[in-house]
Amino acid sequence: MRMKTYINGLSNISPQNTFGDEEGLWTNVEYQQENLLQCRHPDYKQYFKPLQLRRMSKIIRMGLTTAMDCLKKSNVQNPGAIVVGTGLGCMADTEKFLHTVLDRNEQMLNPSPFIFSTHNTIAAQIAITLKCHSYNATYSNNGFSFENALHDGLMLLGDRTVNNVLVGGIDECTEEFFSIRGKTGMWKEKSIKDGLLYEDTTPGTIAGEGSAFFMLDSKASPTTYAVLNDFSMLYDPDQPESVSKALNNFLIKNGLSKDELDLLIVGNNGDPVGDIYYDQLQDGLLKDIDSVRYKHLCGEYYTSGAFALWLASMIIKKNVVPSEIEKDNQYHRSLRKVLIYNHYGGKYHAFYLLTDV
Repeated sequence: MRMKTYINGLSNISPQNTFGDEEGLWTNVEYQQENLLQCRHPDYKQYFKPLQLRRMSKIIRMGLTTAMDCLKKSNVQNPGAIVVGTGLGCMADTEKFLHTVLDRNEQMLNPSPFIFSTHNTIAAQIAITLKCHSYNATYSNNGFSFENALHDGLMLLGDRTVNNVLVGGIDECTEEFFSIRGKTGMWKEKSIKDGLLYEDTTPGTIAGEGSAFFMLDSKASPTTYAVLNDFSMLYDPDQPESVSKALNNFLIKNGLSKDELDLLIVGNNGDPVGDIYYDQLQDGLLKDIDSVRYKHLCGEYYTSGAFALWLASMIIKKNVVPSEIEKDNQYHRSLRKVLIYNHYGGKYHAFYLLTDV
C-alpha cells in the first residue's frame, strides 16, 4: 500500500545500546559470545514502582518502557490506536504456567501467569497504563507479525480513522524456546564470536529478541525521524527470482529506479539457505547499491523487521551509517532514500521504503 507516513517517534530495547542514548549503536557495539543475543535492559525502576515491577515479566517491561519512551519522544500523550506485532507473545509467562500445570497436576493453579501469557497482554498493558480506550489490536502471524501490525496501522491512517498510531514489534527468546528450536537446526551449533556471523558458512543462525515502537502520523512534526513512503509483503515466493521481480515492481510503483536508492538494508542471518534470497538480489537487480546487514547486532526473531525499521529511521535522521555495519567506509553521500528487505524462514518477505522529510 502506498502512503506517505511520518515516523515522529521511536524507541528500541535490543541486545545493543539502543535505548535512551541514540548515539549508542554509533559509538559502542556490544558483542555477546553466545548464539542467543539477549537484550540490554535499562533500569526499569526509573520508570515503574517496585510493586508494579513485581507483577511484570521481562517482555511486559520491555514493551511498556519502549512504548512510553516512544510517546515521550513524539510529544504524544495518548495515541489514536495501539497495534502490536509479536510472534511468540509472553513466552516466559506461558512456560511458567505450563510448568505449574505439570508440577501441580492441574491443581491449585495461580491464574496470574495464564492471564499474562496471552499474546495481547503487551498491547493491553500499554492501554491500561495510558488509560487509552481507542483501537487496540495484536497480530501474531509468525514472520509477518510486525508487518501485519504495521499494515493495520497504515490502513487506520489511510482511512483517516485516526491521526496517529503507536505500532510496535516485540519478542523475547527464553532459554527453553532456544533449546527447543535448536533441536530443529534453527541455530548454529558452535558459538559465533566477535560478530563474525557472516563468515560462518555452517547451517543455522543466531537467536535474538527485542522491542521497538514507532509513532506513525499522517503529518510531519519537529520530532520526525523519517518518512515511510511505502511498504509491501510477499508470502512464500516459489524461487529467489520472484523476489527480484516483486521488488522491481515495488520500485516502479513508487516511481523509482534502483539507481536512486542510497542504501539497502538486508536481513542476512548467516544461514546459507535463507541468505540465497539476499545474495540473488545483491548479485542481480541491486548489484551496484550500497548495502548493510544488521542481524549480527540483534539476532534472528519473528519481529526483527522492527529493528531494521528503527535502524533505517535513525540512519536517515543522523545521515550516518554506524561504523560497525559500514563496509569499507563507502557511505559518503547523503542518505535520503533507504530500502529495507527482510525475510523470515524464506516464506515471509517484506520491503520498506524510507526517505528523509
